[in-house]
Amino acid sequence: ELATAAALVLLSTAAHGQQESTPYGIMADIGVPDGAVTSFAYRAHRVVTAHAGIGHNSNGLGIRTGVQLLPFESAVAPYLGLATGYYFRTATPDWLKETAKDAGLDDKTLERVGYAFADAHLGLRFGRTPAFFVQAGLSFIHATADIIKPKPTIIPPVDLYRETTVNIWARSGQAGLLYYF
Repeated sequence: ELATAAALVLLSTAAHGQQESTPYGIMADIGVPDGAVTSFAYRAHRVVTAHAGIGHNSNGLGIRTGVQLLPFESAVAPYLGLATGYYFRTATPDWLKETAKDAGLDDKTLERVGYAFADAHLGLRFGRTPAFFVQAGLSFIHATADIIKPKPTIIPPVDLYRETTVNIWARSGQAGLLYYF
């Protein structure tokens, strides 16, 4: 009986080996509104992975932190993902100004844009380490834009500056890789 128990413990350890031996990892993902993010991951408990990292959304740099709650481990496992982040207000690139212009706004309308967000996602994780994950759900986005509205009819011509804030609930999602080393 003791030999059987020892064999079961060894098989269990071998099956989970790398997964249980180190709680540290890296995560890379891409999504909306999160952008492309690279994070440090820490498995605080078998069911809880915390992560924090930096990202880019094609307009500027940002930060994100969050948790993934994995109720059980298997080759394919469901999980709940919660995250919050912030993209710093930065100068709007020309391509985004052109998009605003194509939408009927003048080219100086969106001068600087930034936003904070909070995600609540359900996902699936495929594998243990490395693991591929895909998730979808809802995000709350609090965006702020510096708007410049030229007034050429006023003598002398002036630019009027205004900060505009928009709150949005939107569908969101992301996909990525998680690797424990």
